[in-house]
Amino acid sequence: MKYQIPLFFLFLLLVCAIGCGGPERPAGFPDIYPCEVRLTQEKQPLANASILLKSDLPDLDRWAIAGITDANGVAVLTTNGKFPGAPEGDFIVCVSKEEIEYGPEKMVQGEMVKTNPKKFLCVEKIYSDSKTSPLKIKIEKKKNHFDFDAGKKIRTEVKMIQ
Repeated sequence: MKYQIPLFFLFLLLVCAIGCGGPERPAGFPDIYPCEVRLTQEKQPLANASILLKSDLPDLDRWAIAGITDANGVAVLTTNGKFPGAPEGDFIVCVSKEEIEYGPEKMVQGEMVKTNPKKFLCVEKIYSDSKTSPLKIKIEKKKNHFDFDAGKKIRTEVKMIQ
């Protein structure tokens, strides 16, 4: 006697064997919820800024929760660099932005290279330190969206370590 396996059950068996296809979450990984942060500076979108969430709770602070703003100043936060969303809890928002500027290119050993790099901070230091940042958020069990102003525009040169 021949048995016929319905196509649906064959598909279900295949899905179970392969898994969901996403990266495996580490042990103890928390539930995470969608989170976007929009940054402005003097009412203009702040592009290419780094956002890092810090918590006073060791269970939350052990997970890297971060994002980088797009041209509209919006960052979709991820946990551990690959899981979209952030865990529930209270966080301090740290914001930083640096720009590198180069002098004229010159020929070195037959190759054009950039010269005289200079690094500039584009957000006041108060916002990049979890001890001084005034920006705070509470991630809840829902889709979260926050709007912040990252202070006045600055362009402060800092010494580069070479």
